[in-house]
Amino acid sequence: PPAGTPLAPYLPVAAAVRSATGLPILHATRVTDISTARHAVESGAVDLVGMTRAHLADPHLMAKLERGEADRIRTCVGASLCINRLHLGLDSVCIQNPATGREATVPQLVARGEGAARRIVVVGGGPAGLEAARVAAERGHDVVLFEAGDRLGGQLTLMARAAERQKEVAGLIDWLVDEVHRAGVDVRLSTPVDVDDIWLESPEMVVVATGGQP
Repeated sequence: PPAGTPLAPYLPVAAAVRSATGLPILHATRVTDISTARHAVESGAVDLVGMTRAHLADPHLMAKLERGEADRIRTCVGASLCINRLHLGLDSVCIQNPATGREATVPQLVARGEGAARRIVVVGGGPAGLEAARVAAERGHDVVLFEAGDRLGGQLTLMARAAERQKEVAGLIDWLVDEVHRAGVDVRLSTPVDVDDIWLESPEMVVVATGGQP
C-alpha cells in the first residue's frame, strides 16, 4: 500500500489466521517503522514482521536499533518508487536513499575522507542540497548551507502539504534536517546569496542545488 494508507493494515487478518491455525505467522505489509513492528509482535498478533521497503530506505535499520540509535533510522515514507519501478521492469531504487540500488557506485555508509578537510558551500536547502551537505560533512569537510527561505525542505515541503495522503513525505525532510545538524553543517536560513557572497566564504567547492521543480 502507498503513502497515506494505514500502517500494518492486514494485522487483524494475520492475527485471525494465527489464532485459527496455531502456526507461526509473519506479517509483511506496510510495517514501516520500529513502533509498528514492536506493536505487531508484542500484541501477540504475529510472531515475526517483514520490513521490506523499510530496509530499502535504511538497510542499517537493525544495526541502529541495536546501537540505541532508533531516532536515526531513515523511515520509509511509502512513496513506492521502489516497487513501481519493479513493476515496469526497472531497477528498484528509493526516493529518499540515493544509495539503494546503486551500491556499486554510491556507498550506503559514508566513510570519513583521508585527505584534508575542505571548505564546501552548498546553495539550496531542498533534498539535494541537504543530502550533499550531509555527505560532505560526514566525510569530514567544513560545510555551510545557504537557504533563501525560512525553512529547509524545498519542493518537498509543498509535496507534504499537497494532500492528506502525502503528509508522510515530511518525514524524509525531517531525517535529512536532523542528520545535517548532527553532522555539524552551518545552516543559514533566510539567506539568499550571489556569487560575491559565496566567495566571501572562501570555498574550495560549491554545490548549487537550486531550481527544483514541482
